[in-house]
Amino acid sequence: WARDGEEHGASAFGHHSHAPGRSPICTQAKRQPGPALSAFVGQLGRRQVMYTYNVTVSVDASVHEEWLKWMLSTHMPEVLATGMFADATLHEVLVDEESGPTYAAQYRFRDLEDLQLYQQVHAPGLQEKSAAKFGSKALAFRTILRTVDQLDGPVIPPSL
Repeated sequence: WARDGEEHGASAFGHHSHAPGRSPICTQAKRQPGPALSAFVGQLGRRQVMYTYNVTVSVDASVHEEWLKWMLSTHMPEVLATGMFADATLHEVLVDEESGPTYAAQYRFRDLEDLQLYQQVHAPGLQEKSAAKFGSKALAFRTILRTVDQLDGPVIPPSL
């Protein structure tokens, strides 16, 4: 902005003129935001929708170690190899079960069509393998979750 008594003219944001003693007036904005800023502003409030295929499994204590090894080294890699999921995570559900531990296998995906294809083409064979290996000693139920939002917090160092 030009101060009173200084030359009036164009700045990086446009042509400015004003009478002495008055506020500057922008008559034309010539500068546009760059592509990086435009892309960032365009993404505000528009996170990509993600879904989670959650498989909760109650595992009998008698097969716990074998099931866990099989789940991590065989089953979850086979599910990911279908190409329908972005990633997978295995969680232990912290409940007090006398019969054995409970786990939640979570597979993230972007399109409900991917899950539908997985359920129609791949899941029956993979579930048959699980049933043949563990029978009623690994009972599963399945839910589909839609991510509403994700809040990223600060990194908190562990206590010393």
